[in-house]
This record gives sequence, structure tokens and C-alpha cells, in this order.
Amino acid sequence: MNFQDQIKNLIKKATPYLAALAIFWTVSALYFAPQLAGDTLSMTDVQMYGGMKQDISDHRANFGEDPQWTGGMFGGMPAYLITVKYPAMILRNGVQWLMGLMGEPMSLMFLAMTGFWLMLLLFGVNPWLAIPFALAYGLSTYNILIIEAGHITKMRAMGYAPMLVGAIYYTFRRGVWLGGALAALFGTLTVAASHHQITYYFLLIAVAFWLNELTIAARARARKTWRDFCIATAVLAGAALLAVGANFTHIWYTFEHAPDTIRGGSEVATATADNGAESTGNASSGLDLDYATAWSYGTGESVNMFIPNFRGGASTGGFAKDGEVAKVLRQSGIDPAVATQLPGYWGDQPFTGGPTYLGAVAVFLFILGMFLLPSRTKWWVLAVSIFALLLAWGRNAMWFTELNFAMLPGYNKFRTVAMSLAVLQWSVPFVAALTASGLWHKEFHKPQLQKGLLWSLALTAGTALIFALGGPTFFSFASTSDAQFDTISGLVEAMQSERAAMLRTDCLRSFALALLTATGVWLWFTRSQRNATAAKITIPAIALTALILIDLVPIDLRFLSHADFRTPSRTEVTPDEADLQIMDDPEPGFRVMNTENPFNEALTSYFHRSVGGYHAAKLRRYQDVIDRYLSRFDFNAINMLNTKYFLVADPVTGERTVELNPDAFGAAWFVSEVVTVDSPAAELEAIGTTDLRRQAIVDQRFAEAITANATTPETLETATIQLTDYRPNYLKYSAETPATSTAVFSEIYYDKGWTAYIDGREAPYFRADYILRAMTIPAGNHVIEWRFRAPRFAAVEAVTLASSIAVLLWLVAAIYLNRSNYAKRR
Repeated sequence: MNFQDQIKNLIKKATPYLAALAIFWTVSALYFAPQLAGDTLSMTDVQMYGGMKQDISDHRANFGEDPQWTGGMFGGMPAYLITVKYPAMILRNGVQWLMGLMGEPMSLMFLAMTGFWLMLLLFGVNPWLAIPFALAYGLSTYNILIIEAGHITKMRAMGYAPMLVGAIYYTFRRGVWLGGALAALFGTLTVAASHHQITYYFLLIAVAFWLNELTIAARARARKTWRDFCIATAVLAGAALLAVGANFTHIWYTFEHAPDTIRGGSEVATATADNGAESTGNASSGLDLDYATAWSYGTGESVNMFIPNFRGGASTGGFAKDGEVAKVLRQSGIDPAVATQLPGYWGDQPFTGGPTYLGAVAVFLFILGMFLLPSRTKWWVLAVSIFALLLAWGRNAMWFTELNFAMLPGYNKFRTVAMSLAVLQWSVPFVAALTASGLWHKEFHKPQLQKGLLWSLALTAGTALIFALGGPTFFSFASTSDAQFDTISGLVEAMQSERAAMLRTDCLRSFALALLTATGVWLWFTRSQRNATAAKITIPAIALTALILIDLVPIDLRFLSHADFRTPSRTEVTPDEADLQIMDDPEPGFRVMNTENPFNEALTSYFHRSVGGYHAAKLRRYQDVIDRYLSRFDFNAINMLNTKYFLVADPVTGERTVELNPDAFGAAWFVSEVVTVDSPAAELEAIGTTDLRRQAIVDQRFAEAITANATTPETLETATIQLTDYRPNYLKYSAETPATSTAVFSEIYYDKGWTAYIDGREAPYFRADYILRAMTIPAGNHVIEWRFRAPRFAAVEAVTLASSIAVLLWLVAAIYLNRSNYAKRR
């Protein structure tokens, strides 16, 4: 073969791969076209994230170092689950840099499509045929809702995790050393995405596949089969160790920190006594079950995966601007445009941005695959899909949820159980792709296909038709939120009627798509039976691509469209007059409390040290104080947190004003008495009954750290302590006391990184008032400093760097050996 022929052959081989990437880029670019014009998507969590990290970013810019701590939220907390620079995580940093060239949210959809496509290639699916199902995965409505909400880490995990599943399959079935190297690489990236809940669900997929391979090996009873299984398992175990090692810094500090967060449960679990009072119960090791299952998918709502409006779509924006609801509003003198903001949703969840719609085309092919694919291929997928669906039902299948909270390792650390539907988001297009691949390779016989098509049509199109014709017979279309609209005559009835119409429309839509897919499959099969050479693979690939785009894109646009983009100036968070008034105060270290939804927003943290904040893993002791005191605006707790200002919004105009709190204790203060208690519960209880300005409440576990306090109420009046320098990771105080005294600092106690110094020498400290720091200060004038640094950072980073390099070396060696073996076979 001459050089020109070699080039032509190379281009021919590369065409499907380049075409796939071009298609994924084009679809992503078209869907998020305003991004290319410079506009931005106002993603709620991204906006909140900006507030979470604001003082961290400011510190990096001002001092050229990573603080590893934030003082901007919840009084202060480690930054491990917000943003910390880990230079040794070279694989994650490199890939994120590449994705950053494309920008978000476009890169997130591109990553999801590309990741799923690469997984299918590892499973042996033709690259052309893999394209439509990669589109189905990337355009799943759940992904759109994730992006709209700004769940960036979740989307990254959804992009990387399928490749890990593909690498595990490749290790067992195709090539153990290359598969293991890819598993180490993709495992590294999946863990590095920092969304442990999504990673957990995909590990359930991996475990299901491993059990399937174990069963096959056990039934084979052949020494070679057992040997191959054991080698693959050992190689994957090594890959897992390297993937963990390449993320060791992040994992180490996350696990060190987790027990101190609400994910580790409360030290003061409460139970309701017979008389209705609260009594101390046993400490929990995980999230509260009610909290974790607040977002549970309804059993009937699960049909949303096939019929998008089966439960009315979204909690806001549910009705048409010219429908029945709009007509009633117009007749009542209300702007009919309000209809687009009323709750079309009538399912079980307290709130939802939309359904987890997987596509009628993909669902039909998934069900068809259950009738056609061999047992080795399908049953493990079906098993893990059913398992995930039951997890998603949460409180609607509480027996199952409670069992898994008790038995499934680590599961009680996660909230929003409905997130387990990510497994079905993966399994449905995956099985659909394997079904299409089987059709292409002529693995199915005509009677088998006929039977499968008829059953699949009955289960999909037949079900859709039944609900389309008899919806009002089966459902009332009533929502628990409807009562608030009773004041407008006829509005509730119009809402329920329009919900019924929405269901009927989408049922007929899914019916048509299922029927069209079945027809296409039959035509494809019969044509391939008549023609031994069959048509080019591009023809069914193009047809399936068109069907899936027609199926998913219009539904996605209901929840996220070009209209949701804004110019950068409209999405930027800027201080209002109230913020500016507070920012004029030169005193360092004081805190601000936004009285409107303070513990579920981080916008305050853009400009101030906030008593509140927005984070799913806040410190558990701080959460106890929120639940017991701060949420009730208890001023003893508010004052000990040096809350100098309140932001108060006018209930009519929304305009914010500033209220000064003259009773805030300040950045630090001396106390005349230290009162020890015998338990965390007693410590928490005492906050509400003690004059914290004069007394410090200390758990008896710190008794040895407490030096005799010589300060009397009289000498206390002459003792002073003042914060002179504040940074997130560094605090400096000047103190003067006539006698050995106990000082309480209005800073959150966290002994895994904070070190105290008196006049340059390290000094012991202890916890006071349940969440604050305290220390004994000798008589005289002193400089007190506090510094934060992640413990053993250099050593932990060294492990991360060594593991990352090992992953790269293994990958290079595996590719080289694979190419050498391929050349020898040729």
C-alpha cells in the first residue's frame, strides 16, 4: 500500500470518530448558541457558588495563596467542599483546562455525549451507531435540569462515569491491561468530578456487572474462566487504588472533614418524648431520613421517563400563556402571562424543575432489548435499574429505603434519593444502543423480533394510548398546592383541566414516537434480511439520530432555551445600597445576617461574612445551633457570632434596609467564669440559658485544657481584646488583661488545621459555647494569632502526584503493548 492509499485509509477510519465529535460539538453549540455570543446562563447554584467562594477568591488575588478555609458562610468552615487548589491532581486539572476552552454550559453537554459515546465504543458498538444513543444520554431532560440549576460537579460526574463503566467491561471482556489502564484514568476523572453521590450510583452499576461476571465464571466451572475473572478483578482493584491515589488529597480531606458535617449526622440527635417535649437521643452517623427522602420520586411519576408531562412537568412555568388557565386569569383581571408561572406539576415531590424524561425512542428500544438481548447482557442491567428505581422512590417505598440506609455502605450520607434515577438515565440508552447493535449484526431471528416488537409496543404505545384516552378516569390531576388558588373562581378547575390536556398531548406524542420507532426497526430488519450485504451503517444511524433529536430537543426546550440566557451584566451580583452601607464599616471580622431565608442563600457572602449561607455539607454543630437557636432568631446565639448588622427586606417593595445590632459580643471577649457540662446536649442546651457574655460553656472533655481563670467580674471590665487583622485563614488580636483570663473568640472551632499562637509561640485552645474557640491568656499585653493550614498537606499531595504519574505511565505502556500485539497479529 502506497503512502496516498495509507492516508485515504487513515481518513476513512478516522471519519466516524471525527464526525461524532463534530456532531456533539454542533448539537451543544446550537443548543447553547447564546454562550458563543457572550451571553451567560443564570444558573442558581453557580450564582450561589460565587458567593460561597468569594472570600477565598479575594484572598487568592490579594495574597497569592489558597486559604483552604472560608469565613464567608455559616460563621466559617473548611473550603474542602467548596474550592481548594490541589496542584498534584494533574489529570483533573489538565482535563478541566481543556474543557474550559469550550466554556460552560456547552462543554458539560459535550462531555456527557462524548463520555457515553466512548463507553459504547469500549462495549464494541459501531462508532456511527453509537452517536444517536450518546445524543440520547446527553440530551436527557435530567441533564438539562442539572445544567439549568448549575449543578456543575454533578454534570461532570455524569460525563466521566460512563467511560469508567466501559473500561470495566473492556477489562473483563476484551483486554485486561488496556482496560485496567483506562479504568484507572476514567476512575480518576470520575472521582475528581467531586460529586460522590453520582459516583456512588455508577459504582452500583459496576458492582452489578462484576456480580454478573462472577456468576458467569461460577457457572462455567472452567479453570481459565476463573483465572481470567480473578486477573481482571485484581487489575481493576489496582486501577481503583490508583484512581483513589490520584485524588488522594481531595479524598483525604473530604473524609477527614465529613464526620464534622451534617453528612456525619448530629452529635445531639433528638427524639420526641411521649409528652411532646424533645429529649436527647442517640447520635446519628448519617443524614436524617426525613431530610434525605424529601425529594422522593413518586411511583406513578416514574412514567415520566416515557411520557414527559405525566405529572405536569415543572413546579413553575407549567401552563400555556393562551390556555384555559390564562383565560380564567384574564377574566379575573389578572395578566394571563401569570399562567406560565403557576404549578403545572402535580406529583409527589415538594418542588421540581421538570421530569426525568429519557425519551420515548430510547425507552422503546430498551424494552425491546429486554426481549431480544442475551441473558449475559441484559439481566444485570435490568436488576441495577430496578434497584435504582426503588431507591428513587424513597419515602414512597420506605421499607426499602430504611433497609438500604441501614445496610448499604455509605448510602445514609446522601440526600435527594431521586438522584438514583441517574442509573436509569445510563441504562436506558445503553441497552437501546446494544439492541440497535444487535440488529445491525443480525443477531436476532424474525419470530423473536416480531414477538419483541409486539410486546414492546403493548407496553409503551399501548400504555400511552390508554392514558391518553382514559386519563381523567385514572387521575384527578389535583395538587396539594392547588388550595392556595381557590380565591380565584374557576382557576383550580382550569389548572386541573389543562393538566389533563397536557397529559393527553404527551401520551399521544410518546405513542407516535414508539410506533414510528417500531416501524423503523421492522423496516431495517426486513431490508437487511433481503440484502445480505445490508445498507451502510450510516443510514440507520442517521435515522435514529433524527428520531432522538426530534424526541428530546423539544422537551428539553420546555425547561431551558435561548430565552434563559442573559447578558453578563444582568447575571452579575452587585451590592445594593444596604450592602454598601455595611461595607463602609472599617471594623474587621463582624458578621451580617440576612433575615430573609438566611440559611439557604449565599448571595450575602459576596460582600459580607454571613451568619447563614448555602451548602449541603455545613458543619454539623453549626447546623444544631441553626436548628435550635438561629432559625428562631435567638439573640444569645446571634450575639456570640458577632452579628453586627441585619439585612431586612421590606415585605411590599423588597427594598433592603440595614439594622445595627448594638449587643453583638464582638470578635472576642473575656469571660469571668468557665462552666463545664457533661455532654454535647447539655452544652447546646446551655446556650439558651446562659449569659454567654460573662460565662463560657465548655464540655468536660476539655477540662484538662482549661487553666484556672483568675478574671473576676471587676477585673473583667479592664481586660480588652481586639481583632486587628482578618483574613479567612489568619486572624490577629491584641489583648490586655490584668490576670490570667479565658477569652472566647467568635470563630468556629475546628481543630483539624487551626493553630493558635500567643506572642509567636503555639498555644493550646479548646471549644466553648458548642461551636466557638476559647483559650487561656496570661496576664499582660499579648498578640494572639490563629493560622489555618490543611494538616500534612505536602505529604498528602506527594501521594496524589505519584499516583497520577503512575496512571499516565500505565496508560502509555498499555497503549504501546496493545499496538505491538496488534501489529504482530497483522
